[in-house]
Amino acid sequence: MKLNNLKIKTIKGISWSIIDRASKLFLMLATTSILARLLKPEEFGIVAMIFVFTGFLKVIRDFGVGASVIQRTDPKKEELDSLFWFSVFLGLCVTIILIIFSSKIADFYNLPELENMIYVVSIAMFLGSISIIPEALLMKDLKFKSLFFRNSGNLILSGFITIIMALNGFGAWSLIFKEIVFNFFLIIFNFSLIKWRPALRFKYISIKPYISYSIPLFGENSLNYFVRNIDNLLIGKILGESSLGFYSKAYSLMLLPVRQISGAISSVIFPSLSIIKDDINKVWNSYMKVVKIVLIVNLPFMISLYFFANEVVLILFGNQWLDVIPIIKALCFLGSIQSIGTLSGSIYNSQGKTHLQFKVGLFSKIVMSSGIIYGLLSSGIFGLIFYYTLTSVFIFFVELFFITKILNNSIFNFFNFLKDEIFVIVIYLLTMIILFNIYNPSNFLDKFIIQSVSLIILILSSLKFDLLVTKMFKDYLNK
Repeated sequence: MKLNNLKIKTIKGISWSIIDRASKLFLMLATTSILARLLKPEEFGIVAMIFVFTGFLKVIRDFGVGASVIQRTDPKKEELDSLFWFSVFLGLCVTIILIIFSSKIADFYNLPELENMIYVVSIAMFLGSISIIPEALLMKDLKFKSLFFRNSGNLILSGFITIIMALNGFGAWSLIFKEIVFNFFLIIFNFSLIKWRPALRFKYISIKPYISYSIPLFGENSLNYFVRNIDNLLIGKILGESSLGFYSKAYSLMLLPVRQISGAISSVIFPSLSIIKDDINKVWNSYMKVVKIVLIVNLPFMISLYFFANEVVLILFGNQWLDVIPIIKALCFLGSIQSIGTLSGSIYNSQGKTHLQFKVGLFSKIVMSSGIIYGLLSSGIFGLIFYYTLTSVFIFFVELFFITKILNNSIFNFFNFLKDEIFVIVIYLLTMIILFNIYNPSNFLDKFIIQSVSLIILILSSLKFDLLVTKMFKDYLNK
């Protein structure tokens, strides 16, 4: 692909990906806001208990196959056909595993009602395996406009059905059936957007290079999932479904900017960097432009979420979720770290360094999981969050060391590249702290005025240091 064409496709991809994520954010918040008033925290907690296990099986099912297709320069049809049936086979295997262990999972939480729910969720597990290769092909070709219409339509359909079920008293079951509906429509939409159709053939020799790439990526994803969900597992087991319901809702809200902003950009950057992977200087410049954008957007969002946690929870979830407020505030710093750290995977994957990613990930996950376990057992949920955040900061610098080495650069250059953005964000944070302490706002209007003043200062500072997001996009393309 010519560089000019890549630039055009990348900027269009980023634009549509951001629109897609914004649409998903709006639809998810709207659906969640309605469901939070129809369902109890315990019912969300019950479903979160199931998703701890099904989420790990999804990692096994996906196996990093989709990423291997995106990273591959020119996959042949025979290879795609074999990969498709390999994914379907893995989907069938994890479905059977989930059914076999359903009673054990229910016994682990001492909640017999989980068993039947797990049977139903297993159907969604299998359906999801059918969409892995079509999804990868859409992302590889940077068809994010198509993904926007697909995701919006699917979220509207599945969300509508879920709300109808909740209104009719299905409780936690409405969230369970949402998984089936979503994955069913995903298959229909995906195959309607691509020309490729799988032929009934399978040759292991065709997929061997893909498997070699995917195995360490699968190991890293497995470790990452374990660390990201050991908190849910232990909270559900030790503190019960109600506490897990509050924590999972707070964590999901904190993750919104991480998933919707960092995720939107990362989903485009990985296939783009895979195309220019041999030009390390271009990869470094592209990566740093992306980090700048994420930093200047996500961190102010996290700061605002901290100061507006009360209003956000009351508007989105209602009075029965007030216990979420202090948890969200405690999670905001963790979210700031994760929003930057999540971009490192694009470098490992695009450069084909999945073996190194696994080794670094193994060390990282041992450190982080140790902190999470110690924090929960010693000081409950807030102890967990403190040590989760502390270990995440340490691991961020470990990851950064290896990322900069891969790209023939240094940690000093990384922060030197971002010094103006960091200064602007510190000014914004200090402005919020000072104004909130001076005026001690007691209502939403007062807080909104302070927020507006702080944002004006942020924008003026950005203009002073020439950091507007549109400028950064242009710089990214010009590199």
